[in-house]
Amino acid sequence: MPLLPLPTDEMIKLYNKPLPTDSRLFADALRSPDVLDESDLGRWKKEPPFVEDEDTTDPYSDVYLRFTKSLVDVLHGVRLREQRERDAELRAELMRRGRDSVLQQLRGEVLGMFERWERVQKLVDDGFYHPYHQSREHTMLQHYIQWLGRTTCHLHNHHFLDE
Repeated sequence: MPLLPLPTDEMIKLYNKPLPTDSRLFADALRSPDVLDESDLGRWKKEPPFVEDEDTTDPYSDVYLRFTKSLVDVLHGVRLREQRERDAELRAELMRRGRDSVLQQLRGEVLGMFERWERVQKLVDDGFYHPYHQSREHTMLQHYIQWLGRTTCHLHNHHFLDE
């Protein structure tokens, strides 16, 4: 069985990038899915390109930019909460199914993440979203890439075993 590719330097850098732990929105989203309205997050959690944003707020306004930052903080909290839930599930599966079975499953997931990384990185390289004229999409693309890198490193290095 061939070895998995190692996380890239960029993935490792994104894995180590600090999360907005001083944000109340981050803390609320991390605590429980019942604290904040998470109904509009689905499209931002999917692989880009994103479904067009229907926000009618002036995309160059401070209100729009603040909402985008809040969206990022919430999504960081949601993703970390979901990662912790998944870690608990993986530890339980490890006890139930055994190490080899779980690691084989994770191998497929990690390989899929590397494929996604290449697809999404191409969007970045091609300048798919303009940082000024499509600021929310550009920001959410950067967020998606950060979590793709974080999750890839997390699973590749078996950090789900850390409690």
